[in-house]
Amino acid sequence: MSKSPLLSIRRTIPVLIVAPLLLTVVFAGLLSYLNSRRSVEDLAEKISDKAALGIKEYLTSQLATPQIQIQGHASQLATLEDDPDFEQLQQYLWQLFKKESIDTKDAYTFFATASGAFIGLRAEGKDYELRFVEEGESFRSSYRVDDQGQPTEELPKKRTDYLPRQRAWYKTGQSLPPHQSAWSDVYVFTRGGLGLTAVQPVYSQGEFLGVFGVDVSLAAIQQFLQDIEISNGAEIFVIERNGNLIATSTEDRLYHKVGDNDEQLNVLDIDNPRLQAIAAELFALYDQDWNQVDETLYLPKRIEGQNEFVTISPFQDGYGLDWLVVVTIPESDFRGTILRNTQSTAIVGSIIALIGSFVGLMVARWIIRPIDNLNNAAKAIEDQRFQPMTLDQTAQRQDELGQLATVFQRMGTVISANQASLEEQKEVLEAQVAQAKRQQQGNRKYSLEDVRSLLTRSRHLRQQSPVHRSQRTNPTLVKSSSPLSPQLTNGHSDAGGAGVPVEATVEELMYQVSYFAHFTPSDVQQLLAVGQVIEFPAQTLIFAEDEPGDSFYIILAGAVDIAVERLQKFLTHIEAGGFFGELSLLLGLPRTATVRTTEPTTVFCLDHDNLRTLIDQDPRFAERIALAVNAHQEELTTRQVLLSKQGLINDPEQIQHNPLVWIRQRIHQLFGGPPPLDS
Repeated sequence: MSKSPLLSIRRTIPVLIVAPLLLTVVFAGLLSYLNSRRSVEDLAEKISDKAALGIKEYLTSQLATPQIQIQGHASQLATLEDDPDFEQLQQYLWQLFKKESIDTKDAYTFFATASGAFIGLRAEGKDYELRFVEEGESFRSSYRVDDQGQPTEELPKKRTDYLPRQRAWYKTGQSLPPHQSAWSDVYVFTRGGLGLTAVQPVYSQGEFLGVFGVDVSLAAIQQFLQDIEISNGAEIFVIERNGNLIATSTEDRLYHKVGDNDEQLNVLDIDNPRLQAIAAELFALYDQDWNQVDETLYLPKRIEGQNEFVTISPFQDGYGLDWLVVVTIPESDFRGTILRNTQSTAIVGSIIALIGSFVGLMVARWIIRPIDNLNNAAKAIEDQRFQPMTLDQTAQRQDELGQLATVFQRMGTVISANQASLEEQKEVLEAQVAQAKRQQQGNRKYSLEDVRSLLTRSRHLRQQSPVHRSQRTNPTLVKSSSPLSPQLTNGHSDAGGAGVPVEATVEELMYQVSYFAHFTPSDVQQLLAVGQVIEFPAQTLIFAEDEPGDSFYIILAGAVDIAVERLQKFLTHIEAGGFFGELSLLLGLPRTATVRTTEPTTVFCLDHDNLRTLIDQDPRFAERIALAVNAHQEELTTRQVLLSKQGLINDPEQIQHNPLVWIRQRIHQLFGGPPPLDS
């Protein structure tokens, strides 16, 4: 059965090296793209939420002032004489303009009496216009006033059918109880633009005198929305609960003609296709009832083939306003960020992939070439044309393949000699057979003894062949040896002198621990005498964070990883010769990290009981350890917070000014020994 060339290691090894690298780069690029989109969504949510909150704060501050002012002015107006005349009302309104902040651009303050009279003062830039309707009249007169509030010039009459008590704002104010203000419905001003009126009824001694009002234009809100800079494509609109527009960040019209009247435009009828589609999507989401919006909600939506990040938030001011603020940001505004992150990842990943692939292919070639040479040598041996020098370059390698090539050369030489010997034997036997045939043809008959003699000679020739001699005199050619692996028993290698005593190695490593660096050889030998050697399998937990610190370790063989698992943070990787856990043992501190073996690991361990036994035997050890810890006050200072949390420090000044006393006391608490000194 023929074998598929696709399974050749010439193809398999490069694929196994390069394919995971390429897949990793592709996967990293995909993760970068997904993470970028997720980050963009989070950023868009924060931006739109912040924008909605800022708009609501602006609306609160912008609309609160007229309500606060009107409450004070209506109360003062109630102190005037019953049924005040126009001159009194005129002077009062003029004083309000001069004293309060009502005198802003397009401000309009007015009072309509219960009998049908009306007087109002309006600011138009630097000029002021007095308007009034006398009781029983149906037309409104207008005058220009001077700096003293006195009429100076009569203006053309603009309205001849102005009946204040028929106006919506008057009816709203008349329906309110005393001392309570509110807003009228939003309507289109006669001068153009949307606005609403802050109104409050005026009572004097329980008698209704009229309605005091202040017109507020919504143009400032419209301008504010247009001035907000969120992103290039971000849009904002504010609507009432019935869907009628209050303001937008676009230049779209907010009202339209219906017969002879101007009426507000519903957001579902706005001329802007994008805003109309977003509003329709939200309207459908709330079952075609804007009153169901009762909290701020962030809604990533795909609308009209484009991803939109939409935030809708309700706004109430306590005076009857109940609006909805909608902020929408297109994903396209962040597409540049996503593309830049993805492109950066792709470029870096491609460079890494190219370098990794090149190195991987070189490594694969370094591995495959000697295997290919060995394969060709095997075929040459099979075809009886093997030449040992063809493997000289491979045999010079210092790795297992070099050793295999050397053995292959010897084996090929032996097989070639064996084949030559067999050919020689074959020729001899063929000659003997031919001679026998000739003798048979000469009517010579062989006896049984002749046959036995022939077999004996054949066996003798085989025994004289080079292969047979080589196998008898050089048996190492067909055997393989493996190095002995020393095992740790009682601290020593059992490899017959080939190993190194464990205590000697641990003693050298013990001096690398700063806390034991100044101990005498006798002290170190006593520490080693009470310690023990422990073997851990791979992936074994040695100790976990927050466990009591009751042991110290030196790695003799293997390796460990140290990490803070509750933070999912990797700290370091320690291999043979490293150590950990010394300060926790000496001061009885809880573990601050988790240690786990990454491979079969052998350690030298000195635990609390070992050290306590040693201090019981030689109390001087307690003072040596205290002096060693005191010599590392910087490390002690970094652990001061942990010591305080554990309740181990009652007086922080003691550990700052005289830490040795505290160290002696702590070691005495942990390990016993002589009472601590005072200094």
